[in-house]
Amino acid sequence: MFATFFIFIIVSNYTGILPGAGHFAGFKVPTACLSVTAGLGIIAFFMTHTIGIKEKGFGKYLLHLLKSMPLPLFFLVIIEQFVRPFSLALRLYGNMYGEENVTENLYEIFPIGVPLIMNVLSLLFCMIQALVFTMLLSIYVSEAFEE
Repeated sequence: MFATFFIFIIVSNYTGILPGAGHFAGFKVPTACLSVTAGLGIIAFFMTHTIGIKEKGFGKYLLHLLKSMPLPLFFLVIIEQFVRPFSLALRLYGNMYGEENVTENLYEIFPIGVPLIMNVLSLLFCMIQALVFTMLLSIYVSEAFEE
């Protein structure tokens, strides 16, 4: 599943490097669309909790969320569980949307040279975004079934 997330995100990110990407209304980077990244975040949320429940059982998983802390802090842990997918989605969306807009603006100002440099940097940037999303997801899943 992690490999699927990584491959989907990196291929989606690299579509922005194709010639003409971002200049036509129907051809945008999929990860620069909030609905795509929100979908990835929701899948990550359900995957994390499904794996945790499957590994520990429902009761032990809920007790795991308590982590021997006072009851008022339990509600913060629950809020944290719901905020994680939103942070994953917004982080990926914001970074890819911003990168796409910067590249478009540079293309309008300097049509030759600078966009080529930005596209080369985008290769690294897109890889880092896919790695960060996948690494954070793996950390969340490992926390779901740690003892």
